[in-house]
Order: sequence, then C-alpha cells, then structure tokens
Amino acid sequence: DETVVVGWRGNKCIQEKWFRERDTTVAVDKVEAILLSTPGVDKAITVINADDGGVSKAITDGLARRGWIIRRMLNQWAARNKRDFGNIGAENWFRLGRLISQKLLILSNLSEKTISQLKSRHYRKGEKDRTYLKKKSEEKAEGFDSPDRADAHVLALCDLTLEDFLGETNSRDYKPKHLVDIDTLVKEQMDSKY
Repeated sequence: DETVVVGWRGNKCIQEKWFRERDTTVAVDKVEAILLSTPGVDKAITVINADDGGVSKAITDGLARRGWIIRRMLNQWAARNKRDFGNIGAENWFRLGRLISQKLLILSNLSEKTISQLKSRHYRKGEKDRTYLKKKSEEKAEGFDSPDRADAHVLALCDLTLEDFLGETNSRDYKPKHLVDIDTLVKEQMDSKY
C-alpha cells in the first residue's frame, strides 16, 4: 500500500504526495521531509490526522517521537452518529461525500487516482441497517485498489462539516444515500473560475 501525505488549506488541497516504502523508519523520514517542506506547516502547532492501524502505527509512533502532534484515527472506532453508521470510517467518508456534493471543496488539484478511489469506495449495510465501509480485503478481492490516497483526504478533512462552510445547524440530519459523481464535479470546477 501507499503512504500518503495530503494537506488542505481551507477548501483547497495544497499538497498530495505518496510513496511506497517497506521500511517504516525510512517512511517516517520521508513523511517528515514532506511536512517540513510544506509552507505553513509548523511542528509546534500543526495537527496531523493519521491512520493508526497496521503498519501505519509504526509511522505515527515515529512522527510522535519526533515531536509532531498526531491525532490518531482508526476507521473501526465507534461512529458519532451510531444510529446511521457502524463506525467512524463510514461516517467520515459520508461527511466528505456531503462536502463534495455541496461543491464546497476544490478538487482540481487531486490526482486521477485519488478521484478514482473516491468514486470506487463501497459500503455495506450491517446490524440495525447501519452503514459500514467494505473491508479493504473485500475491495481488493473485487479488483479495486486500496483507497490509500482517498483515505488520506478523508482523514485530513474528517473534522469538517457543512456547518464549517455554511454555518447551518440542521445539516447533521443529512443522510446521503451514495457518493456523488466526482468526475462531473471536478469537470465543473475545472470549467469554472475559482
């Protein structure tokens, strides 16, 4: 799988870098080099949302030992909205889908592979009709790549809600049925002037 570092400033992706590295010590060096070369990133105040599962845990541990502020996340953690979602991963993906569907994010800087991964993440219904993400192993068995790049964007934006952009109070009740047509939104954004 890929190690992915993304950065957002406001509603625009300012950085999307990825690499493959088996040695987690070397991966920590590479991630830190990316972070230090990013304008506006300051080790003392920049909070990094990071996947803390599997091999990623060694990378987050290494960054934390070097003084980075890490907010560890696992898709399997309990959802905030336990009525509709089986875990925080599914809830975060749907939240990002809502921000995209409302055209609140500028997607023109995302790689084609990221766009493809955003479009190809699948869900399943579980107990009490709650929504879960399909496991990566299930996705791979069906011929889909691991959504590493898309997951990084979901993590980077996991704390943003519609209220952050619009100041609305009723958007918590929104329950999307599926992800939006990202190709159309990107094309619209590319054709319009920001």
